[in-house]
Amino acid sequence: MIHSFSSSHGDPFVAAFAERMLTKVTRPFYDMLRQWIYNGELSDPYHEFLVREPSPTQDGSVPIDPRRAPATSVWEDKYKMEEDMIPSIVTEDFARKVFLIGKSLNFIRYSCGDSAWVEAYCKDASRELHYGDTATLEISIDEAYKTTMARLIDLMDSKFQLFEHLRALKKYLLLGQGDFIALLMESLASNLDRPAGSQQRHTLTAQLEYAIRGSNAQYDSPEVLRRLDA
Repeated sequence: MIHSFSSSHGDPFVAAFAERMLTKVTRPFYDMLRQWIYNGELSDPYHEFLVREPSPTQDGSVPIDPRRAPATSVWEDKYKMEEDMIPSIVTEDFARKVFLIGKSLNFIRYSCGDSAWVEAYCKDASRELHYGDTATLEISIDEAYKTTMARLIDLMDSKFQLFEHLRALKKYLLLGQGDFIALLMESLASNLDRPAGSQQRHTLTAQLEYAIRGSNAQYDSPEVLRRLDA
């Protein structure tokens, strides 16, 4: 209600008074927002922010879904967005972008081991945020979103070779590397008629290595080839 007074009330005195009041009242929110989008840390002792960290278990760890891998669990389960806590002064799309920025920074810092970049980013990009300066706030959020997402994608590509591994999955598990698959099946033809219990690992490994050397698979990176196993 007060926000609507400050933005659309016909009486300039009432609008100015409402804006001054909101500037003071929303100070804690903007402090938490600044800490979240520039440092990736949640500082919300009274549970007033739109991001929530699930309560820890008895051993102090955050409860995770046992069906997920650890890194995925940190990304999916460490923080949740509380839609009921989104203030009327921001839109839901804006809130989701804010949520992704902080979650990505936290993931970069703790799961990707790149806290130095987060510290440097916080030092260079951090600025004061306050109620009323909507244009500056939107620009700050957009810049933070683009910078954070670009760094996360760069880490996935350069440090963890995510896209290279995805291409390898397509080539070797989904049979996209045709010459390799054809040569492997041809060399294994006599073995595939035997019971599974009679298969010898060293024989299968030798046939695998033969298929790699005789096809374009030999030109893949060593990081991918060392993961091909019988």
